[in-house]
Amino acid sequence: MEKSTARLSGLLLAALLCWAIPLHAQNSNASIAGSVTDQSGALVPNANLTLTLTTSGTVRNATTGLDGNFSFPNIPIGTYELECTAHGFKSFRQREITLHLNDVVNIPVQLELGAASQTIEVSANASPLNFQTPVVQQGIAAQQIGALPLEVAGAQRDALNFLVIMPGVNALAGGQNEDYAQINGGQEDSDEAVLDGVSMVEGLLSQSGTVAWNDFPISPEAVGEVSLLTSNYDPQYGATYSAVSIASTKSGTDQFHGGGYEYNRNTDFNARQFGVAERPKDIENDLGGFIGGPIHAPGFWSGRKKSYFFVNFEAYRSEGAATKPILTVPTALMRQGNFSEWPYPIFDPTTTAPNPTYDPSAAASTTNVPYTRTQFPGNIIPPGNAQLMSSLAAGWVKFVPPPNRPGIINNYESPYALANALNAHTDQWDVRGDQYIGDKDHVSVTWHYRGTLPFTQYALPPQIDTNGTRIPNYSEVSRLNYDHTFRPNLLNHFAIGYLDLLTEEVNASDKYRTQVPQIAGVYTHNVESGIAFNDGFSSYGGTQTLISTRPTWVANDMATWVKGKHTLSFGGEYRNIAYPTQTTQGGSGTFDFYDGTTGLLDYPSQTGNAYASFLLGTVSSANVT
Repeated sequence: MEKSTARLSGLLLAALLCWAIPLHAQNSNASIAGSVTDQSGALVPNANLTLTLTTSGTVRNATTGLDGNFSFPNIPIGTYELECTAHGFKSFRQREITLHLNDVVNIPVQLELGAASQTIEVSANASPLNFQTPVVQQGIAAQQIGALPLEVAGAQRDALNFLVIMPGVNALAGGQNEDYAQINGGQEDSDEAVLDGVSMVEGLLSQSGTVAWNDFPISPEAVGEVSLLTSNYDPQYGATYSAVSIASTKSGTDQFHGGGYEYNRNTDFNARQFGVAERPKDIENDLGGFIGGPIHAPGFWSGRKKSYFFVNFEAYRSEGAATKPILTVPTALMRQGNFSEWPYPIFDPTTTAPNPTYDPSAAASTTNVPYTRTQFPGNIIPPGNAQLMSSLAAGWVKFVPPPNRPGIINNYESPYALANALNAHTDQWDVRGDQYIGDKDHVSVTWHYRGTLPFTQYALPPQIDTNGTRIPNYSEVSRLNYDHTFRPNLLNHFAIGYLDLLTEEVNASDKYRTQVPQIAGVYTHNVESGIAFNDGFSSYGGTQTLISTRPTWVANDMATWVKGKHTLSFGGEYRNIAYPTQTTQGGSGTFDFYDGTTGLLDYPSQTGNAYASFLLGTVSSANVT
């Protein structure tokens, strides 16, 4: 199934009667605005301003109008230097102007009378206060991302986990992570995620926002910045009513810079799990390296062209986890039908009969129920019981391990701790290329890829285990951004992106499905039939089958025109989204066994045993879809 949607956003913003407000396109670029005055506070028209990105040397030019105002809309994030010259005044230069994602900053320029050969230098960052727009936003810069710790616990690190430390983000609903966080009181999944200027909406799943960063994590070493818009943001973000989380991929600079990293979580560093004899094996390694710099090669570097690259590779490998599964298996006596260890009476379901002494006006009890049953003597099912003899249960029971812990519940400690099924073995690439052509054109391309390497794991023997993984499980996010300056007051930004995730669910028990009974009447035996119990005994058989992709194409364009004190923005966005899915979930059937089947019909509390029902083959409910 495929659906195409076209959304026209921000057709025309009202002309503003105060300062010119530069509106950034959805590529999350920043903007600078301000005014030029003399020492008396009088506005200075026709002043020439030059804005230089210090990491690449690219420049933007602007001239103040009769009102003395200037504007640099839609400029990439980074560190800038601003110069201003005007006839009869000393030159003005301000260094170390750092712009973050979606920043809209105001820089007042005050000139002093004097020769142009003299220069007034200011070494100060722009004010973090936004005087230009009502948008409320928060951000984490690359330096903070690199300095703050991220736990290596079951998956590779994700820079967007830092969203949960921002004000207004409630991660409690998502289990102390960002996957299903609620922002500013909004609903789960009601926010939008944007990477390098394009939405991260995941096909017809219609999920974006914080959950998208879990499906498509970005290495902290590859992220330039993280920003969160929480209210009063611009119309181009109109697909959400909660918040917009934005990330940008790190870019190369004039200088080569690289590094390597290794984060290790080891069994020897962990505390022992409560109730187990030894610490489970837990070896996790998150390692990789990155490099970025200029591309001094024909076609990429010349008097008009400057090109840069950034590449990050990250590998995550995991064996085991910090805790082992503690399961419930039948004791040696229970496997033979002897439930004398069970504290509650077990009844023969074939002996159901009306209770002649039943009193509906009296309280229900084991003796005052509408229907009565005969308890198995000593809670032992006779070896020659017809139901026991005809049951298929022995085909699963032969693979069930004996208890290795005392008691009749929580009596089996799996020899294996289970890693995160989706992310235990992954390789990830984060690549970005930038090219500046003169002072009017900037093209950037980014590519993010993550692949899960094949592996299987199980807590019970694989013939009856319920765990699974995804093979294949490959994700890709690609982006192209193009900024063009027609003239200093007329700019255009175009972005197009593609996103997809190919995933197929595989059960640990799949290749053993012919070694357990294949129940008649279901429409497929490509996976095992599921066996489930309602009173704590561990289930058998993996039943999941899923093959899906979520291809998504998104393109947007935003033109910005600064006319005197007014800023007009025109834009639109097109989305082509799909979710081709093939699934036969439960096609082999899921069969549930309840304690009530071997208990009293109208008084199941503290009577019966689900495993006894299983041995007798008395199914309580079944689902075949």
